[in-house]
Order: sequence, then C-alpha cells, then structure tokens
Amino acid sequence: GYIKLDQPLISNPNVGGFGQGDVEI
Repeated sequence: GYIKLDQPLISNPNVGGFGQGDVEI
C-alpha cells in the first residue's frame, strides 16, 4: 500500500486528504 511519510501523525486517509494512509498497511 501507499504510506505517506509526510503525515506520520495522520493515519486516517480522509484526514490526510491524499486518499492514502495506514489503511493500506
């Protein structure tokens, strides 16, 4: 999955706004 290192404190893709988060892990 895709991991956004730019937002380590945000594990929620909806909050990150990138559509990708810890959900893919």
